[in-house]
Amino acid sequence: MSKYTLGGGLTRTQPDARDLKFGAIHPPINLNEIAGKDFDVFDYDEVLDQGTNDKCTGYGMAKILEAHEEVKLSPDFLFAKGKELEGSSPESWGLQLRSIFKVAVKIGALETQDVPKDLDVEKARDGALWPADKASKHRQQSYFFIEQDGYNSLFNAIRGALWQYKHTAAGAGALWEANWLDAPKINTFGNTGGFGHFFAVVGVKHFDDKPYLKILNSGGDGVGDKGYFYMSEEVV
Repeated sequence: MSKYTLGGGLTRTQPDARDLKFGAIHPPINLNEIAGKDFDVFDYDEVLDQGTNDKCTGYGMAKILEAHEEVKLSPDFLFAKGKELEGSSPESWGLQLRSIFKVAVKIGALETQDVPKDLDVEKARDGALWPADKASKHRQQSYFFIEQDGYNSLFNAIRGALWQYKHTAAGAGALWEANWLDAPKINTFGNTGGFGHFFAVVGVKHFDDKPYLKILNSGGDGVGDKGYFYMSEEVV
């Protein structure tokens, strides 16, 4: 990892036979209606910085849920409860993508103002250490997998889903390349080695008439474009 470590930690999720695909419920849109359009799903006023820990899933999900709930939510609570639901050791590295979405549906999210003052959030990786009685008011009804169904690429499926639900961010995982930290626009895969990373996809932005997915990362505002990155279709 580079000196600008964003904290990896996303681990491989096992296949799921259930039909939870977004496209099965929401037919694809005509992409001509969003051709050339820049848009954001939510006006975020803060880029979180996870430091060198492995809690990217918690940090990404906190910002995704913020678009729904419009309150500040604890990323450390989400991560710890994800480890608890997954049944993995609190000290093991990372978390599966599906596990963090299960937290949002089964448990909910704890507002930062409700985090106990005497709890060391950096060390509280065990979900049992966290009170969850106030989290249920932020439970989500459901979530869907965005797949290519009905579109010519996964990139366009994500664009379409974001446009259909402009106040709903999408969560995504990637092999995060270290040299991507040097440039906000990501057009090709790097070759410096990478690690699993989770982040929020929060909109679309065009450069030279080419659309990019707008990525809200969790490395603070000192990386990328003040904390944001832009992924082209080639790397999605």
